[in-house]
Amino acid sequence: MTLTSDDSSITATITNPNEPLVINGYTRTCTLAIERGPEGFSTSVLPFENPDPFNNPTDPTDTTLYPPAGQTVTITRGDLPQGQYSLFGLCGQLSHGGGWMWSPGQLSERVQFEIWVGPQPQPAPTLPPIFGSS
Repeated sequence: MTLTSDDSSITATITNPNEPLVINGYTRTCTLAIERGPEGFSTSVLPFENPDPFNNPTDPTDTTLYPPAGQTVTITRGDLPQGQYSLFGLCGQLSHGGGWMWSPGQLSERVQFEIWVGPQPQPAPTLPPIFGSS
């Protein structure tokens, strides 16, 4: 996964390194989530969906959001408030049985990212110490 940002958006390029799985009812995919953002930001809005294994993705066969095995997608999340965002990505196997669910034991380790939307704040200037007396 690679990330870029500008004054109001984050663009992610996500590559699914898995080989295609030919068993019906399963898909191997990768996804990205915004874990934390500036105050007032809602993490529940796509295209960066929460891939936590305890949450169910909406439709991992949507190739505009989830890259199929061996494929790459580029997606942009726009209209973001300026500030620092914490994101994480992972790959895993999903099964379908009344809804998509992450398969236990079939998840990669999470990869963490930190990225700024908009300009980063500059540190306050420090003044040199004053020695002596006047």
